[in-house]
Order: sequence, then C-alpha cells, then structure tokens
Amino acid sequence: LLEPSRKAAPKAMKANLLKEAAAQGVMPDRIIFAPRTDKEKHLSRHKHAGLFLDTILYGAHSTATDALKGGLPVLTIGYGDAFANRVGISLLNSLDGHQKNGDGKSQFGMPLASLLVSHSRKDFVNVAVKIATNPTLAASLKDELQHRLVLNEQHEQGPALDTKMASPPLFDSVRYTRNLERGFQAMWEVYSQQYFPMHLIISQF
Repeated sequence: LLEPSRKAAPKAMKANLLKEAAAQGVMPDRIIFAPRTDKEKHLSRHKHAGLFLDTILYGAHSTATDALKGGLPVLTIGYGDAFANRVGISLLNSLDGHQKNGDGKSQFGMPLASLLVSHSRKDFVNVAVKIATNPTLAASLKDELQHRLVLNEQHEQGPALDTKMASPPLFDSVRYTRNLERGFQAMWEVYSQQYFPMHLIISQF
C-alpha cells in the first residue's frame, strides 16, 4: 500500500487499515506500506508487485495510471455509472485502443480490459484469486502490458513502422495533445458561429 499523505493523519489511517485487514483475516505483518518518493522510483518499484487491486465505489485514478505505467496490471470493477468508480475501466480500454488487427485480440484472445474488468464483487474476488494462484497467467499479463509500454516508447521515438502495432492511446501524449487541440478548435468554431453551447465528440486519431 502507498503510505498515506502526511496531510491526512497517516498514523490513524495506517491503524485503521491494519485493523480492518485483521478483521478480514489478513495478518498486519503481510501489509507493507511503501514510503512516498519521487515519480521515477515510485514507478520502478511496481515491478515487485503481482497485481493492483482497484478500490470499489471510488476507484483509483492517478494511482492506477502509475501502476500501469510501471508495468503492473490493474484489476478493476465496473460498479455503477459514476465517473469516480469507472476510471479504471477507461484506463484499461485505452490500453486496448492500439490494436488494429481486425478483431483487436491480444495474446489471450481478448483485450486486456476483458480480463481485468470485473462486473461484480464476486467476480472481482474470483479473478484476483485466479491471477494470484496462477503464476503463468500473472506473468503473461505483465508481459502483455510491458509489450504495450514498449510500443509507446517506440512511438515516441518515431513513427511506428507497422501500423497494426501503433502505441496505446493511454500514454501517447502526442496523440492526446493533437486530439485536445482539435477539441479546442471545435469549441472555437461553435463559439465563432454563435451556436448554442453543445456537447462535442472528438473522434480520436
């Protein structure tokens, strides 16, 4: 677990987390609090973990993004329709966005989101246990995620030679910037033509 912020009464938060873990049968000495550090070190230590378990109701946002950037698969749950509890789904879908080989399948025969997005609490627990008790599956998930991160690094260094292996949108800052600029342009066009405010949907490159 990431060590609570000093602004949020960390001692009390740690005590509550350990107390709740013990109530669920998890011994406190199995829980390791990772101290806060700089971004590079924070990302690099994710390789020592096997799976990131998202929280229910209010899911991880930048924390989950960091985990994926560090090569750690994120298991999330599609619970409700509020923005705060569906960020993990959006992140995983963005990782699958680079696939253009007809059916968009990964080495598992389906996109990562289909493997790592649960649709009930029971399914969430079952998938977590399945991954935790299957080292081959856990390693394959990490390999698949790492492959996509490598594609992103190659894309940032220059145009991809194989259009079927474009980088995932999640970490493609160049594509994000261009799409954002297109959104600004569309907003200006609406304003300059004196149209009423409207929802704008920008198709991504």
